[in-house]
Amino acid sequence: EIYTLSLHDALPIYQANEDERALIAALDRLPEEEANLLRQKYLEGWSFEELAKPLGKTAGALRIQAMRSLKRLQTLLKYPF
Repeated sequence: EIYTLSLHDALPIYQANEDERALIAALDRLPEEEANLLRQKYLEGWSFEELAKPLGKTAGALRIQAMRSLKRLQTLLKYPF
């Protein structure tokens, strides 16, 4: 069976792909340590407590680092160039 998508149905998929590409591009512009922390926390689902020991930091320090990194990421998404 062949499925076809109308433009109306395809638009949300296209937008999601655009958003994903923008997020990946912005993450790539962050310092590697910050990008890795955000990926592990928010894309892979690790807790700050789980990340603390292997990264050699406290969970509290990682929370602060993540908050600052998210602010930088937000700026990069708002002003991509």
